[in-house]
Amino acid sequence: PVDGEVTIGIQELHPVWLHQYLDRLVPLFRTGTIRYLLSAVQSGSPAVLKRMQRFPDVARMRDCFPQLRTAYPFLRLETQIIIGYPGETDADFDLTIAFLKEVGFHKVGLYKFDPKPGTVAADLPDQVPAAAIAARLAKIKSVLTTIELVE
Repeated sequence: PVDGEVTIGIQELHPVWLHQYLDRLVPLFRTGTIRYLLSAVQSGSPAVLKRMQRFPDVARMRDCFPQLRTAYPFLRLETQIIIGYPGETDADFDLTIAFLKEVGFHKVGLYKFDPKPGTVAADLPDQVPAAAIAARLAKIKSVLTTIELVE
């Protein structure tokens, strides 16, 4: 930035708020003051997001990011994905990869599901085996090397 200019990065904007306030956020992004946004979508599968009790409307979420890029083409978009949440199927995982390919984030933080004792998720049925999580993690890392945007 030029001396005296201020730039802002938004860390951890929940997808619900991104979608709900998009019409108010776009003008702010258009100024170029906000140059970084991390919105942890967690999964590209509506079924997985519903089990996580997160915003399950992937189509609406997917539509937010291009609007922000149109407002400010140099916006750095980042997200976080959890691999192997209980009940995640191969089809759910493929939806996540498709979502990431469509949006084209600059950076994707990948996290293996790690059940914490005493949490609801730790006791959910259909825990994904560690070997399946490892294979999915390797696959998504390979895919990301071809789709993460370069600055």
